[in-house]
Amino acid sequence: MSLDKDALHIGEKIEIVKQSKKKAQVYPSQILDIISDDIYIISGPIYKNVIVPLHIGDTVKIVYIRENKGRYIFEAEVLDREDKIVYKLKIMKTSEVYRLQQREYYRFNINMPVIKYHTLKVGSETKVIEEKCISKDLSGNGIKIMCNFNHSIGDKIRCSFKINDINISALGEIVRVKSIENLDYMYEVGINFIGIKNEDREDIVKFIFGEERKLIEKGMI
Repeated sequence: MSLDKDALHIGEKIEIVKQSKKKAQVYPSQILDIISDDIYIISGPIYKNVIVPLHIGDTVKIVYIRENKGRYIFEAEVLDREDKIVYKLKIMKTSEVYRLQQREYYRFNINMPVIKYHTLKVGSETKVIEEKCISKDLSGNGIKIMCNFNHSIGDKIRCSFKINDINISALGEIVRVKSIENLDYMYEVGINFIGIKNEDREDIVKFIFGEERKLIEKGMI
């Protein structure tokens, strides 16, 4: 049996993704036994105290998480089922295991309003310039926005935006600047967060996790 520390183990919580014609459903499950590197006994999916029927030959996806590494997924076939006392399934892995993007570093493509604040020194005076921007992507470590101010790499700015009705404010450093052809904006700017509350970063990570799950349910990943 595999000694890979990223492999599944007995008692581990997993998710079963069942694809239908319209969408995919995600159900919590657990590894009950491991027969071999490719064959597992898992608890069958139950929704609102009702068994979700899976049949021999059905194909599902199995998703599990490794802390600080991200989410892993593989396809499996149902080999057998039992539902007399405990609803459980015997499944066989039928694809390679691949890792979904690590949530903290995964740059999720999203267009949303961002307010950027930049301190500018004019002579002996210091002014705070406020600019309305649009994001291109977001991660737990940073954000990419489109703006009209010609920043330099190393500039310090503050970004404010909202996700899931939660206001996020983060201090950032410009790490990339690119001229773009856009009707509303002249520059694409990459920003690394250098000052952000832990709870704000976690809210971003949770948001990305939720959006990734929606993509799984739609069968897009």
